[in-house]
Amino acid sequence: MKQLVIIISFLLSNVLMAQKNTIIYPPQLDSLLYYENIIINNRSDFEKLQSNEYFNRLMIEILSYPDAYKFNFDTLKLLSVLKGEDFLLITWGVPLNNGKTIPFGLTLKKIPRNNFYKIVELKNVKDSLEDPEQAILKNGDWYGAIYYQMIPVEVNDIKYYTLLGWDGENGLYQSKVIDILGFSYNGQTIFGKRMFKNIPDKKNPTRLIFRYSTEAIMSLKYERQSYEISITKTKQKNKPKNSRNQSKAQKADKKIVKTKRYFDEMIIYNSISPLNKFVEGQYQFYFPNAEDLVGLQLIDNKWVYRPNIDARNAPDTHDNYDPSKKKITNKVPQYN
Repeated sequence: MKQLVIIISFLLSNVLMAQKNTIIYPPQLDSLLYYENIIINNRSDFEKLQSNEYFNRLMIEILSYPDAYKFNFDTLKLLSVLKGEDFLLITWGVPLNNGKTIPFGLTLKKIPRNNFYKIVELKNVKDSLEDPEQAILKNGDWYGAIYYQMIPVEVNDIKYYTLLGWDGENGLYQSKVIDILGFSYNGQTIFGKRMFKNIPDKKNPTRLIFRYSTEAIMSLKYERQSYEISITKTKQKNKPKNSRNQSKAQKADKKIVKTKRYFDEMIIYNSISPLNKFVEGQYQFYFPNAEDLVGLQLIDNKWVYRPNIDARNAPDTHDNYDPSKKKITNKVPQYN
């Protein structure tokens, strides 16, 4: 009898483990795949946009299911899905024949007070913003981008999420975006927060936007990298007191520069500049500087600018770096 109990317990534990590891695919997946194929491969912009309307409605319907938070959307190449502790951020884009990509997005957020999930359809208001790097957008309003990486940050016991994304602006230029996402008490989205410090040529922005030519590739990612801090100290030389020989040269103070190398996880990206001063503001002539990598380091809940990041300096044995403990493992979407 005892042996039978052991066998039953073993079988039950295996069943529970199998259930825990079961992948739950969204309902009507075949329909999503059908519309996705048209959005990606059809030659007609009208067909693409019409199929996207059906795709968007179907996604909203699917997110209304009780187990929607657990659904696995990896089968859909169109979607970029970022998963937080109690929410989903889903973005995608419809590529048009003129080179423009129109972004779309949805969020699914758990409401703590009743454990229900709220769906918010994101509204791209980019074209109506006078100064998008100063705007704080609420209630679903959104500077449209397809996000591929997310960094959780906690400020005064409130959780925020730094988002790295891409936007296919038009056939001439594209952009990379660093935005901040928060949620209100009722699950509504809040995009933008003044968390950036010492950014060159930008005054206390709520998000960072980097526009550059469609012919170029800009790197923007969160990873562990090295940076150097140089400290200059002045060593005073012994100078004669009350010297009778006024013509005698005084010994100059000696400046000593000490440089120390540090490692940390940072947002790393290429600086962007125009080909020359005559094309300033014409972003199709802006290109990333491959030799000039800069970073944003999280210090006291602020993303602090750090120049001169040396990406060639891989972490070494003295850095105590364990890649298996890397915080962010989100998948980069197919768009760029």
